[in-house]
Amino acid sequence: MWLIVGVVLLSILLIRLEVPAMVKKKKNKELWLFSLMLLAGVTLTIAKVAQLPIPNPLDLITWVYRPASDMINHFLK
Repeated sequence: MWLIVGVVLLSILLIRLEVPAMVKKKKNKELWLFSLMLLAGVTLTIAKVAQLPIPNPLDLITWVYRPASDMINHFLK
């Protein structure tokens, strides 16, 4: 619980440090990218701290390429 609060407080600190300068300089694209990446990072960190299962991106790649791999292996035997 305290780790989740710490992650949220740290993300609020990062927002308070970075966002005003981006808004002042009208860096809208950078602000959107910062927001999306911070949201993704905070979400994954909270999921990790809460010991929730986080899917591995390699599983998706394996699922996509498995049929082609099986077909090639079948032809090579």
